[in-house]
Amino acid sequence: MINKSVAKSEGLNSLSDKAARLLFMIIPHLDSYGKMNGGKGYIKDEIVPLLDWDYDEIETLLQEISDNTNIKRFKAEGRWWIESLFFNKKHQNLRKDRMPPDICPSFVRQTPGRCPQNVRTKYKYKYKGKKKERVIYGEEFFDKVWSNYPDKVKRKEALRHFTASVKTEKDFTDIQTALENYKARLESEPTRPTQNGSTWFNNWRDWIDASSQIGRGRPLRGVQATKRNVSSLDEKMRALTQNKQIGGGNG
Repeated sequence: MINKSVAKSEGLNSLSDKAARLLFMIIPHLDSYGKMNGGKGYIKDEIVPLLDWDYDEIETLLQEISDNTNIKRFKAEGRWWIESLFFNKKHQNLRKDRMPPDICPSFVRQTPGRCPQNVRTKYKYKYKGKKKERVIYGEEFFDKVWSNYPDKVKRKEALRHFTASVKTEKDFTDIQTALENYKARLESEPTRPTQNGSTWFNNWRDWIDASSQIGRGRPLRGVQATKRNVSSLDEKMRALTQNKQIGGGNG
């Protein structure tokens, strides 16, 4: 949350020792959006309960912080709030779909000549509109892919790898593309082994780009190679026989 750039921050280094101390004690109490209750009573009870600072001194220190840093204290509908500007851009790396609703008002920079108390504030007390429903790609989606997999071995492990790696609609599209590429590779190289479900679903992203998989894997040997070759030869013979029968019937 705090990086090395604070050492060169002119605003931070201009603070008095007490104001700098209070600033660093406030930071851990900020919510996911860099906001918190800014009332002097809350600061006294929750931020500095062990320090012998009275309310007037806390007010003075908060104003000093707000005047010199990106941590702003402002008033909205009779209540004081604190917001760290650019908090999500510079300090947080949370996924937006996992963040809670923003229920605190937001600080809006005042135009020159306007008093901070008169600044129009954007409110987000209630979440408005429908919340986008998050799709969980679980067993139902897994079965759609599993039904097309050539070697249905170790389903339980394959499902675990699927749910751990497929989180979005793009992931679900990609894994289906990867499976088609893998099946095409098996058809073109009949002596190559088929991976069990656990192995393939743990590494399915390797097959999104089909061109990167040419020649990968070790050839089958012995009885396995013979079975695969015989199976492939039988299919070719059946297709040839059917073509001859069709041709003979037309003659």
